[in-house]
Amino acid sequence: MIEIKDLNIIYDRPIFKKAHIKLYRNNLNVLIGKSGTGKTTLLNEIGLLNNYLSCEYHFDDIDVNSSKELNDIRRTKIGYVFQENYLFPKLNVEENIQFAAHLAGLDITSEEIDKLLDLTKITYLKGKKIDNLSGGEKQRLAIAFAMAKQPDLLLLDEPTSYLDNESCMMVIDVMKSIADEGKVIVFVATHDKRMMDKVDVLFKIENCQIVADKDINKTEFYEMTSRSDNYYKQSIKQYINISKRTIKKALYILMSITLFILLFNFGYSNYYQNYIIDEVINSPLEEIRVYYGSDKKFAINTIEKYLSSDVQSKIRNINGVEDLIPFYELYPMYNNESILIQSYTDLSSHIDTTYDNDSGIYVSYSLGSILEDDSITIDYNGTSYNLAVNGTLEKAYYNQYSDNGEKIIYISYDKLKEIIDTDMSPYLYIVKFNKNVNLDTFEYDIKNIDSNITIYSSVDISNLSLLNNQLLDGITQITIVLTVCIFILIVYDRSKDISERINEFGLLYANGLSLKDIIGIIIKESHIYVIMTVDVSLTVSILVVEVLYQLEITKILELISIAFGFYILLLAIPTIAGYIILKKNSIINLIQS
Repeated sequence: MIEIKDLNIIYDRPIFKKAHIKLYRNNLNVLIGKSGTGKTTLLNEIGLLNNYLSCEYHFDDIDVNSSKELNDIRRTKIGYVFQENYLFPKLNVEENIQFAAHLAGLDITSEEIDKLLDLTKITYLKGKKIDNLSGGEKQRLAIAFAMAKQPDLLLLDEPTSYLDNESCMMVIDVMKSIADEGKVIVFVATHDKRMMDKVDVLFKIENCQIVADKDINKTEFYEMTSRSDNYYKQSIKQYINISKRTIKKALYILMSITLFILLFNFGYSNYYQNYIIDEVINSPLEEIRVYYGSDKKFAINTIEKYLSSDVQSKIRNINGVEDLIPFYELYPMYNNESILIQSYTDLSSHIDTTYDNDSGIYVSYSLGSILEDDSITIDYNGTSYNLAVNGTLEKAYYNQYSDNGEKIIYISYDKLKEIIDTDMSPYLYIVKFNKNVNLDTFEYDIKNIDSNITIYSSVDISNLSLLNNQLLDGITQITIVLTVCIFILIVYDRSKDISERINEFGLLYANGLSLKDIIGIIIKESHIYVIMTVDVSLTVSILVVEVLYQLEITKILELISIAFGFYILLLAIPTIAGYIILKKNSIINLIQS
């Protein structure tokens, strides 16, 4: 027996005031009345579809008001047949029935499915798709769906309103036979007068009360049914697997590609930043020089003023400047011929021939070609120096600093001061950068120190900035735009899919799933694609960038953190959109619409 006491519901007007109703087995209980009188409202209250109870509710031996398992009661004890005969269109007739049983935690055999098809007079529909069924057939399948749960209560909302006479009579006969069997309390809300001949107990709503028009047969018969959560979990898994087929996989593939480009570009930009500094700016070929003199490559003969210690200190303090290396050019004599000595920082990539010593002193190709052995004796300021030669440079390496000749001895700037007696102050300094340099502001910082200082680079700093910043930023921005567009398409696709499945979600809710459960389904449906999208793009980008450019572990961790952020966005935003859609429509409204 079901007993409702003190039912109070008010919308724009009072619907029920301290209303009372009892429903018994072995009866076809029917609530009749026009649309808008409160019939569906009462069914939703009895079916526990509202967010809270507006009455005192007793379900057999259960005090529903004190129960914390309303979802379980709805899932296992109540079968709900809606006016729109909601079903799962991706499942065929038998699969719908099996799905309903599993939702309720029940196993169901093919023989039991056949019995339900026979009970609802649709045996001939075996194997049929839902889209191929008539309205009456769908309504009877919806009853079979509800009965597959082996409920204690079967609620039907306007089950015959859209049916022709023949279909209507068949549905009425099905409901009557279920009621007469005595295992299930059957309660029908309708305004269809064609049901009157089969009604056992008739109710109507008058003055906010529920009034019984016929005597009630109080015969009671019901038995407990064994259920298992395994079947329920299996049904949810089945639903998720079927629903995933509607997801546009191509969008996630495109997202994976663009995300790979974005992550790769991030890794490459870090490498490129290091490359520009190490291989271009800080290399002898493409270094940046600061001095007082004309702005040209071979300006050393025009320099007459050297950088003061104060100016040098200020330049060293510019963000990104690692060192300020002095450059020397001396003019010794060799075999009565004037040659050059130049200081250097690194020549390792330009060595052609090496000798068996580690003096660190090298000679240009043109000078090395006239040496008789691995030493050279020079005269500078009246003093003779015998220098061991470590190697000869390649022929293509020419004088980078002056046009004073190509016969050159290269000595590191610190060793030069050790082995040759000179008090000459260097006029020109070479700037060495670290990884934090900002080339866009370096020139501005130098001019702030002294506007007369010349900044020379064989590659223009502004062009370096363009390559290092604008070009890579442009690629990044284009990739971000593409990523955002695809992301919007994914959100739109998921939102559209959720909107189109509103009835399915309403049916799931009526069969015991909470809003939280339904949101969980939405998350799980796309989770595998999100994981694959992020994992594939992250793994490939790390492999490619690491193999090609050997990034530091900190940069790899940055890539992972960016990818994780995309994982959260790809999963969270569509889910939030789905939640808003469900809340906006309200699942209760969905199943009432």
